[in-house]
Amino acid sequence: YPLRLDRSPEVKTAMPSLGLANLGLRRLDDGLRCDTRAAELEPTDPLPVEKCAQILELQGDAVRAAERAMQAAELHLHIKDVEKAIENWTRVTRLAPDHVKAHARLALVHERLGRKDQAIREYISVAALLQDVGQIEEAIRTVERATQVDPDSAEARRALELVKAYKTLPKPQARPEPTLAEQNGHAPLTVGPETVAPESPDPIAEARQTALTALAEVLFDVSA
Repeated sequence: YPLRLDRSPEVKTAMPSLGLANLGLRRLDDGLRCDTRAAELEPTDPLPVEKCAQILELQGDAVRAAERAMQAAELHLHIKDVEKAIENWTRVTRLAPDHVKAHARLALVHERLGRKDQAIREYISVAALLQDVGQIEEAIRTVERATQVDPDSAEARRALELVKAYKTLPKPQARPEPTLAEQNGHAPLTVGPETVAPESPDPIAEARQTALTALAEVLFDVSA
């Protein structure tokens, strides 16, 4: 079907819906074209970029999917949506396990959220990738950061022993997509393609979101 790819408000509104409809019909090429155009029309909106990443992954184009997911993560962070940024950085590390920047972003965010185990694993992944390209001193400093996250972590201490002994750390590997519960510690209700929160007020969730918003302001300043 023909599309008028101008900048009218009607096109801006319709393009994401067309992309979603095409995705539902498994018309991936059409969906990608619509979401790409939507991203061009609204360059600060992370959602069309995120949809492009999802479609490219379905098409088997891991390289471009990772690029788009990285872009979506940065856009989500810019609007203070930390959890969606984490979701997209995690997609990057699935598609491109050697993506140092995505692992580093995740390490920093998990550390600041108090998710020590996840932070340590990401710092060790960064160190392994630095070690792989011969940046040994940087790898040592990165693992030392992991030991500071949790001085009692046997995993971090062992990694530090290995890297100081010039022994190879295990490089990150491709892994299956995590569930929403694994990403966020809880599974929101889902209806079709959209995610909806429970209708009843949740003071803990509200407090958590407030904390995440404040955190995002700090992260955006330091993660350029």
